[in-house]
Amino acid sequence: MKEILLAAASPDVMAALRRVLSEVGITEVRPCRSGTDALGACSRVRDGLLICHRLRDIPPITLARTVPGHIDVLLLLPSSQPPLEGVSNVLCMNLPLDKPDFLRTVQAILANGQQRRQALHRRGAEDEAVILEAKRRLLERESMPEWAAHRWLQQRAMHSGRSLVEVAKEVLAV
Repeated sequence: MKEILLAAASPDVMAALRRVLSEVGITEVRPCRSGTDALGACSRVRDGLLICHRLRDIPPITLARTVPGHIDVLLLLPSSQPPLEGVSNVLCMNLPLDKPDFLRTVQAILANGQQRRQALHRRGAEDEAVILEAKRRLLERESMPEWAAHRWLQQRAMHSGRSLVEVAKEVLAV
């Protein structure tokens, strides 16, 4: 079972996120009040999910690039900030959060994190080309930036319990 780490500088934000997580039975949450605390906790966890809000000492995107690969990261970013791209264990959500979407995303990460990580390691050049082509199609068809196309593919994969490659192939088939 993944250990949940919650990093937020604000006690109010920390309490609100804990309250939301408790609605789906997630009560064991390790609080981290700073990026330094979060990095220390990540180094002691074998398999985990780090949910990261604003911090005082380390920007969340910097923290996400620094955590070990066995930790999945869910960054909660202001809507004006573009998400982090190119890091396989990081997913970004914009604030303000849509509570049901947030809870579905957390549950999907908890359920599929290990499968997702294994699939990423097995992904070859052909699969990467399929994903890139699907993002290109989404860029053309939906007029969305590359990061939004990537996020759309990631969310669709997590919510459907399928791999990113399967979802990309579906996009190309339409």
